[in-house]
Parts: sequence; structure tokens; C-alpha cells
Amino acid sequence: MKEQLIKDINSIVKSLSNKDEIKLGIIIDKYNKLKELILNNQLNTNIVKGSVKAYLGVFSDYENPVLEQMSLMEKNIDVMIQ
Repeated sequence: MKEQLIKDINSIVKSLSNKDEIKLGIIIDKYNKLKELILNNQLNTNIVKGSVKAYLGVFSDYENPVLEQMSLMEKNIDVMIQ
């Protein structure tokens, strides 16, 4: 599961990096930090919770497929830390 989460995080970061990185910098930083926490077995909180809402606060791009990936990641991290 850990390997798949890392792949998914990399995919999300890549998709977000195709947009305005300055506006999405905090969200991208959170996903990179999440990857670090997972790799170091230090995950104890969902630091990306609310990232979909934050993205939509910057871009009204409700049809962007990355939103589904981000939402699923939030749910998977919640399950992982329980």
C-alpha cells in the first residue's frame, strides 16, 4: 500500500505542478511532506485533509481529474492513520 500511495502522491504533485505553482505551492508542499512522512513511517495526521477545498479556492476547475485523486488520497490517509 505504501508504494501505491507514493505513486499516487507523485501523480498528484505532477498534475498540480502543471498549474500555477505559486498559487498551489502550499498544497504541493503538503503532498511532498506527506510522502516524506509515509517513507519515514511517521504518519500520524492527515496533513492533506482539505486540499481539495483549498484547490477549489484557488481554481474553480471542478472538472479537473486530479480532484478525484486528491479526494481519494485524503480518504486513504484517514484509513491509514486509524
